[in-house]
Amino acid sequence: MQSYPNAVSPTENGEWTYDTIEKMREITLQAMEKKAGIWKYIDDILLPMELRFLTRRELPLKYCVDLKNGLLYSPQYYFKVYIENRLFFYPKDVLAAILERFKPTSDCEEWLHKAWRILQGRG
Repeated sequence: MQSYPNAVSPTENGEWTYDTIEKMREITLQAMEKKAGIWKYIDDILLPMELRFLTRRELPLKYCVDLKNGLLYSPQYYFKVYIENRLFFYPKDVLAAILERFKPTSDCEEWLHKAWRILQGRG
């Protein structure tokens, strides 16, 4: 697993370690509240994905999960998730994300919805 809130992948054993992610989210919320570190400037800076789009014209590639409500968004809709609730998944891991617990939003591809319904026993 990479550092929060970057894209996550399963551990070498194929496990997901959300407890670490939740701890990092709590620390992030505390830093935001105190306006510590980058949070003092968050309204005046570009996030890496925004900078890549502006300088290289690269569209977002990673799916974004809202840790607060458990919803999975297509890459182009990451901005719908508050920054402190974002968790990114590489496209190769997006199926594992819905296997774990995250529900695709209406903007996601139909195959993700079909897979999610099957996993929920609603096939």
